[in-house]
Amino acid sequence: MSSFPNYRNDWKDSCLRNVRSGTFCYFSHSFTAMPDNSEDILAVIDYEEISLVGALHKNNVTGLQFHPELSGSVGLGILQQFVNS
Repeated sequence: MSSFPNYRNDWKDSCLRNVRSGTFCYFSHSFTAMPDNSEDILAVIDYEEISLVGALHKNNVTGLQFHPELSGSVGLGILQQFVNS
């Protein structure tokens, strides 16, 4: 699944705070978002030797490029963090 972008070493204060880097989440897309500011990248996904943006976070907005609702208990934990934030 996701790993930390180069400038980040944790996901504290985000919906991914309880997810370990490298944990599998369901990903099925043919496009990716690329922010103007790379520091808005929360997580990256390595997919077939290509690095894609997996999650974005800026101010109070978070966007996920994977499906937490299809990612089992890990995804349910991510959604719970959204609810609790």
